[in-house]
Amino acid sequence: MCGVMDKFTHLGNYSVPIDPSLVIIIMADRDAYVPPDRVVHLCELWQGAEIRRINCGHIAAFLKHHHKFRKAIKDSLDKQVKKYYKQNIISNVGVQSCDISQPTNV
Repeated sequence: MCGVMDKFTHLGNYSVPIDPSLVIIIMADRDAYVPPDRVVHLCELWQGAEIRRINCGHIAAFLKHHHKFRKAIKDSLDKQVKKYYKQNIISNVGVQSCDISQPTNV
């Protein structure tokens, strides 16, 4: 089973992101699915990536720490804007609202 999981889930089997410095990894210290002491750390695979640790297991991290995942996504996007756009691109985008209460025919 471990061999099958490694084949399809090990990030070393895939291309390195174009800019690993924009990657923020959430790592569960007590993860039994991806034990921290038995895997190659992503910072070794993706040099420049940031690791944020949560003191819980794999499932508890997902169920109890949504806010930390959302913050990591926001922080990663903020890093990208700061590094490549050097301005707040959100203020340049018009916000459109749509009514989702009524289905539309497509």
